[in-house]
Amino acid sequence: MPESSENTGKWVVTSVTSSSELPAVLTVAEAAEYLRISARTYYQRASAGALPCVHIGSRIVVPKAALDEYLQAGLQTDVQTELPPEYRRWRAKAHES
Repeated sequence: MPESSENTGKWVVTSVTSSSELPAVLTVAEAAEYLRISARTYYQRASAGALPCVHIGSRIVVPKAALDEYLQAGLQTDVQTELPPEYRRWRAKAHES
């Protein structure tokens, strides 16, 4: 379950076990932490159009619904050219069971 930090008021995403526990709109840092990638990687992939994001003025945010759709689409896609070979092997094993 997400916890609010007393000092900053920001969500601590590392303790999240389900995306349904996340707020409806995430910061890039929160979305990156949820995906277990760096915020820099998220920004790079989002600017290339590979990860969902919304620009609000100078801020970039990630709607949770868009992130969920992105993850679901990745699970249903037959060809994963964006993923390294070890993840493709893991995905193939996950679909066998």
